[in-house]
Amino acid sequence: MSEAPSGWNIQRLTRGEGWHRRFVFGSYRETRAFLDGLASLAEELGYHPQNVNFATNYVNVTLEVGEEEREREQAAQFAQRLGALAVMAAERRGEG
Repeated sequence: MSEAPSGWNIQRLTRGEGWHRRFVFGSYRETRAFLDGLASLAEELGYHPQNVNFATNYVNVTLEVGEEEREREQAAQFAQRLGALAVMAAERRGEG
């Protein structure tokens, strides 16, 4: 088992290892901004989470982490960029 990025937990998946994180927001508006950003990021990087589920004020994300170094780097980049997206979504709190 490898080390997960900061804020992420290692999770056993049916096919190997995954990283899981819950992102918590103050409103549905923030949650929606994060989900929209997640979708754009997935398309940009060509990397899609293994599982995403959400409610009004949180989003759970599970990333499947491959065994090859390239796959692990791609998952780590996606995880890092999601963290930045969460901060940006929370900053929408002050917008009208």
